[in-house]
Amino acid sequence: MRLFSVRGVLRQARPQAWVRAMSSGGADPNEKVVCAGKIPSYQAVEEGKTYFWCSCGRSKTQPFCDGAHKGTAHKPVAYKAEKTGKVKFCMCKSSNTFPLCDASHLRVLIPFIGTSVSKGGEYYRREWEKK
Repeated sequence: MRLFSVRGVLRQARPQAWVRAMSSGGADPNEKVVCAGKIPSYQAVEEGKTYFWCSCGRSKTQPFCDGAHKGTAHKPVAYKAEKTGKVKFCMCKSSNTFPLCDASHLRVLIPFIGTSVSKGGEYYRREWEKK
């Protein structure tokens, strides 16, 4: 298991980063991803419109790409909205369903915070699922 630190938090290397890097022509799979936020970003989307999600975490226009990945192994991920409404985009860059959030931020952050907060983590997960 490979671990790396993002803003002082140890994280496990993401398997999808390896797959994405290897499929993009042998880019460096060990390149670190910046955690852009600890909670998902709720964004209004329009049916049929394509959005480009930032996979590197460096964009100033999170969760969308602004080209800050230039010179890295990362590429933006296209997301085509199926219907008009609000969508939860991943900000921690650890989702297995990227660009959409799957609550991976809870799995990544809670083990390092402590048991008292971990017990409260289930409350936050239920609140997150209501939105």
